[in-house]
Amino acid sequence: MLIEYLPTFDYFNHFVTWNPNDKILDFGSNCGNLLKSNPGIIKENNYTGIDVDHASVLNGQELFPSAKWISYNRRNPAYNFNGENILPPLDDTYDLIISYSVFSHTTFEDMVELLDYLYSRLKPMGRIYFTFCNVEKSSCVEWFRNRRIDCDLVPKDNLVYLVNNKVSYTEPTEPCIHFVAFYQAEWLLEKLKKFNPKINPAPTYWIQDCIEIVKN
Repeated sequence: MLIEYLPTFDYFNHFVTWNPNDKILDFGSNCGNLLKSNPGIIKENNYTGIDVDHASVLNGQELFPSAKWISYNRRNPAYNFNGENILPPLDDTYDLIISYSVFSHTTFEDMVELLDYLYSRLKPMGRIYFTFCNVEKSSCVEWFRNRRIDCDLVPKDNLVYLVNNKVSYTEPTEPCIHFVAFYQAEWLLEKLKKFNPKINPAPTYWIQDCIEIVKN
């Protein structure tokens, strides 16, 4: 599933100090929106894109043949329901891991498991930047609600899922079209405190906040 183009470099450029020599993992890369929107700072041969959607990975290989591409058969409630609960097949370490709108569409348990593993793939002083949906931010909540018909109101709970157009507190047991996870920001910071995370508010017209983690 090729997701609509988003200039994700523009989003992360508000928080990231880019180094042209950094080895970058784009976790949930689609076909390479980060590279598409990159003004030449990121070197294609320093970039790895990984996604659960095989068609997106193939498209990325065509667009950016000097980059490294990985198709990852991880289970996801909406994007890859019949996948496996496996860790990413990574054999490198990275200076920078970027992830736009991935953990917004996984369960909290998946987020924690994957962050543990991604953190282990960072070089010393390496950084992770990933977005999440802040349930206290009405612009974010309503953006998702308005894309559904007869959508439930989303309560401001610590953790709540929107499965298609219905509020839920559990992972779907059958494939769904839409799956969004909303978090209370302070609750999420507390749950991830072993990473010493920092929240960066969504910039300009963007709706998802960003969590920054540095490996000391």
